[in-house]
Amino acid sequence: EMAEMLQSEPQLAAALSGGAFGLHYPCFIPMPSLEEHGLAMWSTEDGGMPADWPGAACAGRTVNTNLVRMNVTSTLLRSLVWAVHPAIPGHQNGLISAAEPWSGVYSIQDPLWMLAHTTRFTQVGWWVLPLQSGATGHLKRGGTFVTYLSPDRNSFTLVVEKLQARCQSCAGATTGSEEVVFTLSDGLMESLKLDA
Repeated sequence: EMAEMLQSEPQLAAALSGGAFGLHYPCFIPMPSLEEHGLAMWSTEDGGMPADWPGAACAGRTVNTNLVRMNVTSTLLRSLVWAVHPAIPGHQNGLISAAEPWSGVYSIQDPLWMLAHTTRFTQVGWWVLPLQSGATGHLKRGGTFVTYLSPDRNSFTLVVEKLQARCQSCAGATTGSEEVVFTLSDGLMESLKLDA
């Protein structure tokens, strides 16, 4: 519906250009028409996975596959802090658990450690290299790879995801063992054409 509105109402399209369109749990919904109108696509709610290592695998897989499948450039995971009485279902489904926040006691949950594998080696403002560049994509036996590039083009981070877990939504393919070789060529950073 949004794509149709953007086509039929050019003033709306112009007003939103440069912004983002958010969807909850977008899964497999590519919307190339958004990019045509200068809009990024964001997952404005994803997650709801258990705060254990299988849940962490789902979190890591979700961040990479959202980008590779649909060019989702921002994934917000639910919930940042789970500060709910332990008797409530879903206890500790947040990235941080603080059942008694007034006490100052909290614990970092496994999915947050998984996200650190990406965020520790990137910075705000880094570019995500698109599928068309060949620096981001799917692996042959399941999984994904995503390359992030610093604005000065002096640093990059390559995140390879071969995670397997029973995810509640948007599970993705299973993965198998494989040898993966990435070749960096001279002038790679200079040859990429990116809009700042």
